Amino acid sequence: MAERLASLLTRVHSSEPLSGVDANPETFRLSDIWATAGIQPADELLLSFDSLRSIDRMQRGDVEQNFTDVWYPVSDNLFIFDESVAWLMFVHHDGYIYVARD
Repeated sequence: MAERLASLLTRVHSSEPLSGVDANPETFRLSDIWATAGIQPADELLLSFDSLRSIDRMQRGDVEQNFTDVWYPVSDNLFIFDESVAWLMFVHHDGYIYVARD
């Protein structure tokens, strides 16, 4: 898992943010981002606020419904992925969203 994450992390940091997507607005829906990015996440997501040094597990529905309680603009950088490690989403503290996939 570590090797795949390292590869995705390198690619997500060298990618462009998703066009027209901003995590800050009240109308933001994480489920729309999955569709836009072509991601089909598992029911359990893995989240990291510290560049993947520690990882928390949360149910996808909880993350989607409570995203404004999970990620705080300006202060949080958030990495989201699942056990497949086939994709990595990076929600930057400024609201831009980056995605890398295998």
